[in-house]
Amino acid sequence: MLDNLDGILLAALLVLISRAASIYTLVPATIRLFKLPHVNMGERHIMWWGGLKGGLAIAIVLSIPESLDGRQILVELTLGVVLFTLLFNAPSIRPLITRLGLDRMSEEDIAELQLGLLEAEQRAHDVVDRLTDANLLTTKSKTTIDTTLADIFDKDAPNADTRRHFRHAYMEAIQLESEELQELYRLGLIQEYTFLDLRARLRRDKDAWANAPSDTAMLSDKPSVNPFLRVEHTALRWMRERNVLAWFLATFQRARLSQGVQRDIAGILCGEAVMKNLRLRAGLEPSDMDKVVDIYQRRVGRKRKRVDEIRGDFPEIFATLEARLTQTAALASAHNHTPMSFHHGNIGAKAFSRIERLLNSAKDRIPAITNPNAGVDPVELIEQIPLFDGLSSDAISALAARAQTVTFLMGDIVIGQNEKGNALYIIMYGIVDVFQDDDGAKTRVGTLSRGEFFGEVALLGDEVRTATVTAKTSLTLLRVTRRTVLSLAEKHADIAERLEHAHSQRR
Repeated sequence: MLDNLDGILLAALLVLISRAASIYTLVPATIRLFKLPHVNMGERHIMWWGGLKGGLAIAIVLSIPESLDGRQILVELTLGVVLFTLLFNAPSIRPLITRLGLDRMSEEDIAELQLGLLEAEQRAHDVVDRLTDANLLTTKSKTTIDTTLADIFDKDAPNADTRRHFRHAYMEAIQLESEELQELYRLGLIQEYTFLDLRARLRRDKDAWANAPSDTAMLSDKPSVNPFLRVEHTALRWMRERNVLAWFLATFQRARLSQGVQRDIAGILCGEAVMKNLRLRAGLEPSDMDKVVDIYQRRVGRKRKRVDEIRGDFPEIFATLEARLTQTAALASAHNHTPMSFHHGNIGAKAFSRIERLLNSAKDRIPAITNPNAGVDPVELIEQIPLFDGLSSDAISALAARAQTVTFLMGDIVIGQNEKGNALYIIMYGIVDVFQDDDGAKTRVGTLSRGEFFGEVALLGDEVRTATVTAKTSLTLLRVTRRTVLSLAEKHADIAERLEHAHSQRR
């Protein structure tokens, strides 16, 4: 092997260079792409220098057939690189960590250590108190043991920066919120998609607070960017004016409404859990807890307001959703308890099987979420459109029968300027804002409400939208497509005549 020392050193150098190229380029790119926790330069140095080689590399090179030319040199180079990492990289890792200061405790680490010591000491004292209450420990022995425990947990306990106390109180609140969220998912109050969405938000929030240079910026309480909602809005933009996806759009919007309500309900319950249990956490300053509770009170208030708005905008669908969520959670709780009763021997196999069948059949009877009913007759709305004014009752009824009811949530874009579309929208319930974009300057040109309409030019063949319409509140719209109007024009002469007249006026 010594005969190939030059080759071994060159191979070790190439391995270090290739690892450095991947660590110092791919790691920061991956962090930015997937919004992962920050990895500082010192930690990257350790990731680079700590790339030890061992059994796997040797096993791979030994698996090369002996008949292959150059096998022996590959084996020697591999063993040489492995020995280099074991003799040089491995022993120097700890000095390098010390040199880079990675083994020094940060203020966050100190705060966590203090809290951990307090919790550990409390658990230890609980055992002593339990034995004392059972008259198994004398008062003198209890005093001696309490003093010993105090010396153990107070010895060399570091002091944390006061600013970090509040940050750690907030981190404790996030932990309480995560625990409550997990319980809500277990009970079936939230679906998996909502659970993953909210859990991802909590992780982003935790990382942001852990890595923030100060608490001032974090106290703005602004909502973080939500990748799940970005996906929802992209899917909505793709579907909203595609007639063949009308049924899927209705289903998608019902799901979004349901998920939104679930998010807000989960947020309210998680916030209430934090405000109730945070004061029970040991080692937190009362003033810090008051600040955190105040943040959660504002959040819970906003979520309650949104739930009340949805209840007012869609009373029928909200009542169905409310009943569905409650029944699902109740049956899920019963379903989780039954197997435990069976395994503990409280009920037999026959009773367990009967209860399982009963619960499964009850799940099938939970009411489904249907499209909201705005309580407006589509015929009356269509009669108000100037293009259809004066049509026969048969033609109006035919248009109303073929029209589609679609829903949008507050903030959704119904139609976008310069996008293609071929439908007229009539507002059954809600309010929209109309904007026009002129060379980047966005101007609101109007607000429309119940009974008013937009997009009528698309029925005449002009598919490019001239404005952007955004839902100011939750919306229920009646959509009449150009294809529907043209197909009915073949059966109703007055519709064909009205279209021809409109075309001639435009010309």
